[in-house]
Amino acid sequence: MRFLLNVNQVFITRVALYALAFLLSVVIARGLGPDGRGVYSLFFLVVSIAAAIAGFGVGLGNVYFLGKGQYTLRVLLGNCHALVIAITAMAFVLTVAFAMASGADLFVEGRSYWLYVPATAVLLYFTLITSFLQAEGRFAAWNGVWLARHFLVVAAAAAFLLADRLTTFSLLASWTVGLTAANLLALFLVGLPNVSFGAVVNPHWAALKDQVVFGVKGQAGELIQLLNLRLDIFLIAAFVDTENVGYYAVAVGMTETIWWISHAVSTVLLPRLIRDAPEQAAEFTTVVSRNVIVLSAAAAAALALVASFAVPLLFGDDFSPSVNAIYWLLPGVVAIGGQNILVNYFVSQGRAILSSYSAGIALIGTVLLDLILIPPFGIEGAAAASSIAYIAALSASLYWYKNRFGNDAWAALLPRASDFSLYRNAVQELRSHYALMRRT
Repeated sequence: MRFLLNVNQVFITRVALYALAFLLSVVIARGLGPDGRGVYSLFFLVVSIAAAIAGFGVGLGNVYFLGKGQYTLRVLLGNCHALVIAITAMAFVLTVAFAMASGADLFVEGRSYWLYVPATAVLLYFTLITSFLQAEGRFAAWNGVWLARHFLVVAAAAAFLLADRLTTFSLLASWTVGLTAANLLALFLVGLPNVSFGAVVNPHWAALKDQVVFGVKGQAGELIQLLNLRLDIFLIAAFVDTENVGYYAVAVGMTETIWWISHAVSTVLLPRLIRDAPEQAAEFTTVVSRNVIVLSAAAAAALALVASFAVPLLFGDDFSPSVNAIYWLLPGVVAIGGQNILVNYFVSQGRAILSSYSAGIALIGTVLLDLILIPPFGIEGAAAASSIAYIAALSASLYWYKNRFGNDAWAALLPRASDFSLYRNAVQELRSHYALMRRT
């Protein structure tokens, strides 16, 4: 019951977050056009990759070691602060060196270029600080921080649009400032008494080593998956143009609504699987995996029905080329939903490296197919390549789920008649719970 309640909270939050992100996309599209939307996507992608590399998977290590009770929150938090300070200094040096060698121009120019440093730092910190809320199962606080982050960015961007002052710099600056405010809120919720200046200047090196060693195994998979999801944006920019990047970004944004389901479940699932006995974790993962796939497929079918008129209505007729890319992306986003669940199981069993292996297979497929399909077919080719890569990732995860752990891969993939009783019971329990909440 608690698991279902937490999943519902996170899912509802994901819906709200997407609504805010969707509104931001509309604001950018209306204010900056397809080219501006493409520039924003490229900037955000560079920052996301930089933060993912710089984090060394420490956020994942926080969830694991705090869940296992191996290290205290105070120790892990101090290590995170020390890491962020070191990475920020390094990012500044590298950014200055790049500007001196090639000019202050990497998808954005001038003032906007220098936002790479603070944007990378605040995104890295957000990943690390929110991992403590996830590890402790404080999903109401976790949800609140995410909502604050998105709301502040959208509000600032909309204000600039209404004032006819929306530019690339004002948009990216709003994103950075909004994320900084969300970080401060998250730190307050984690607990200011847990912040130790001594732990920052003198980190717990043994704990930090464990955080990095464990985290890197899983982080490699997350980074590779990020490249699987976003590498085609770079290739579209290289082979076509930033306008088509804007079209593709809209298509990706629409299809990512399907990930509300798997993301909400995965967020709540990982801390539970870490605490469960191996047999319980396997049984629960099997049931959750196949049902996430079924629900994702239903959501994909619904999106396919409305995409042809929803995209021009919301973004304008200029974004009509996004529709065909959406159709090609749908099979893959259903597959990646199931893979996200299996990855959580691998991490909970101390085998995070398996997620990196399966994602690596998908990355190779993505690169090869993008190089073959993007030049002749443009964004439709990129979308088809992504779907094939996501299906490959799910196939690899199912293979290891069966052959490394002895679990039933087909049971994790295909629905069963008994699942309908689970849905019925879950709905009844949730209705009873919320009815009780209203009465009290």
